[in-house]
Amino acid sequence: MSQKGDTMIRPVLLSLGMVALAGANAAHAAPTAPLQTPNPVFDNFGPAHTYLCCWGGNVAGVTTNSPEMEAAAFTPAGNQTVHHIAVGLGLVSGDDAAVVSLYTDNAGLPGTDITDGVILGGMPSFTLSNNAIVTASIPATPLIGGTQYWLVVWEDTANTVSVWNYSPRYQGSPGATAFCSGGNSCTWTAYPSIPANQMFAFKVW
Repeated sequence: MSQKGDTMIRPVLLSLGMVALAGANAAHAAPTAPLQTPNPVFDNFGPAHTYLCCWGGNVAGVTTNSPEMEAAAFTPAGNQTVHHIAVGLGLVSGDDAAVVSLYTDNAGLPGTDITDGVILGGMPSFTLSNNAIVTASIPATPLIGGTQYWLVVWEDTANTVSVWNYSPRYQGSPGATAFCSGGNSCTWTAYPSIPANQMFAFKVW
């Protein structure tokens, strides 16, 4: 489980033989997307698309000692079709390849993958940037206003560790983030509470 509130991530050791993370085989490469848009469905980046460079939650592949997916919830104000995702990710070790996808909500936790996962590249090194945003175009996905959805991030390669940085401009509520540790058999668990500065940085439009 990621340690909320730590200024640095915990050490990660290698451990072989763990199962693949859910959804990873479905991921496909996606082109980058422009960041500027007048009406995003959700956007909690700071001015000029900044985030907290040195503070976030672990996203770890299956041969690390703690495979982990992270998720953040958002609710569109109205019906809208989205085409792009941006996240504040920093690479710690391994390959420059994370995966993002939109999920439905299932009783306050991530439910069903509705975009099949797209591979992101271009992650800056963790702690070295607070505004290098990783973006991707996704298949056109209609969202229903007033319905909660989840943005989920996992690693495309088994030995990779990255950090999903926190936003400096909090939008959300306690329980609006979740983690899933241990591979295909993992179970989503909501973080019990999140202070105002501990919401993952992302944008959906």
